Amino acid sequence: MLELTSLDLTAIYGLTLAYIVARYLLPQREVGDDGGTMWLLIRRNLLTLLLCLLFTIFFLSLSWFIGLVALTVLHTLIDAVITRVQKRWKDFAFQFTIVEPMIHLIAIFTLWIVVRTIRPSLGIAFHPRLDMALINRALLYASGYIFVLEGGTEIVRGVLRPLQTAVRGEVTAAPKSISPEELGTGKIIGNLERFLILTLVILQEYTAIAFVLTAKSVARFRELDKREFAEYYLIGTLTSTLVAIIVGLLLSVLPTTI
Repeated sequence: MLELTSLDLTAIYGLTLAYIVARYLLPQREVGDDGGTMWLLIRRNLLTLLLCLLFTIFFLSLSWFIGLVALTVLHTLIDAVITRVQKRWKDFAFQFTIVEPMIHLIAIFTLWIVVRTIRPSLGIAFHPRLDMALINRALLYASGYIFVLEGGTEIVRGVLRPLQTAVRGEVTAAPKSISPEELGTGKIIGNLERFLILTLVILQEYTAIAFVLTAKSVARFRELDKREFAEYYLIGTLTSTLVAIIVGLLLSVLPTTI
């Protein structure tokens, strides 16, 4: 049985951060676009490879590089399959938004198991005069905050998207008065909301979360009189809050040293 060490955490968290940066901070191609999709996936995952080398530079060796190349190929194949499936089942776009990162994280964990099986003792190429626990915490928190901000936006919009269509003749859409500019403002507000809530959860200041939600509600107080907007607002806010709290709890329990 493989024994987990602090260096294993550094490898896993570094590879996870590389994927999250590539997935959520690099430009993404819409599934419905034609032509060049595979090439763009390859190019994006080559950038992921560079990020993997950067965030796991402590383990730089030929065998580690070969493992990262294998992971890059695996990421590309996963992206290609998911892209093809999304084109066929566009109605399940939101489900893919949730499942896709999980599949890639499983691929990362699989790589770690393979490397550790081949090399029972995971060593580092050089010994930086740094606290590995601090490095692990930085990698872990960077992944969490990026996912909460960018991934949280995808999840919230995915949940709200069905409310923007007509169901059984009843219009349950978001208020038609919302403009693209307001949606942009809403993203900023949502990001700030999740950032603050995530930080408060990490600091275990749970009661302060109520003040964040209250402040947001005060800004929309007059518009909450409209039932359509109130439902839309409530679902979006609760989803956004839930994402931040879940990630915050995960960051609080995941180890940074062993």
